[in-house]
Amino acid sequence: MKSANRLFWSLVGVLSVSAVLQWQLRANAMAAPPVSIDPLPEGATLPSVDLHVFARTTDGEFVARERATVIEVARGACQVLVFYHSDCPGAEDMAPYWGGIRAIRANGVTLPVRWITMLPDDNLNSCSSQHDLPVPLYAVPSLENLAAFGVNVWPLVYTVSGNGVILEKSAWRPEDVTGNPEICATDSVSAGTGSAS
Repeated sequence: MKSANRLFWSLVGVLSVSAVLQWQLRANAMAAPPVSIDPLPEGATLPSVDLHVFARTTDGEFVARERATVIEVARGACQVLVFYHSDCPGAEDMAPYWGGIRAIRANGVTLPVRWITMLPDDNLNSCSSQHDLPVPLYAVPSLENLAAFGVNVWPLVYTVSGNGVILEKSAWRPEDVTGNPEICATDSVSAGTGSAS
């Protein structure tokens, strides 16, 4: 009986340690970088960091198909970048406002919306489906890469020019995005479905 009890409590101990380690790894993955990192100011140029580009497969899962920098993704047009993580309550609270929106029309300017997470993001598929996020989705591979973008809190929204210059930051809802008609040509990008005006 004593050996059975000892085995039981040993097993409980092992499982407890395993659970704590898994929780810590998950917490580290979804935590934003240290608060000492400042968001990039308006007028700053985004770093040339390779993003993983995720496409949806025929069975509905996401697979990284290629890599591209933000400037390559922009293809010379202004865009809205939403930095988020599906496990972050703030990003989860914000996502419904952006659900189904592929592009925003503001002040005569059409801006495609790109969602960028950090790997690993175990709920990428369910979050994308639940909130109808635009595909492809993008991801930075590490905290260091995320810090290079000045992300110190989830979510963070930048409006950037086609050459990667930040025009505005931290719009919580699509209607808060003002666009920049002086820099972004109105005909540079065709409007997506579900755009906000």
